[in-house]
Amino acid sequence: MRLPAHSVPDALNVMGLFVLNRFRDITREEVITMLDFDLMDTVAGKQIYDEGMEKGVDKGVDKGMVEMLTDVLRERFGIVPEDVTDTIYAVGRRDVLKRLLKCCPKF
Repeated sequence: MRLPAHSVPDALNVMGLFVLNRFRDITREEVITMLDFDLMDTVAGKQIYDEGMEKGVDKGVDKGMVEMLTDVLRERFGIVPEDVTDTIYAVGRRDVLKRLLKCCPKF
């Protein structure tokens, strides 16, 4: 079966998606080499990048809040037991960490 000329780009795009799905461990450089385009030049590539940046910032903020809380407890009480530190790291909810930080006296 021969595709009409105007359908070829769409068919190639679909085939490219199948290739990407089949080779999930493929690197960005390999995609550029195989398909002759950079994923960052696509809307999907930019969305994935932005999502990764957002998650990274969120993770950094959460880690910073945990460290601030453990620092405050260390200043106030000296040694903070490891199980307390582990519990704080396990909270994983920014709203709870904020409330805990607000409860701590300022120095």
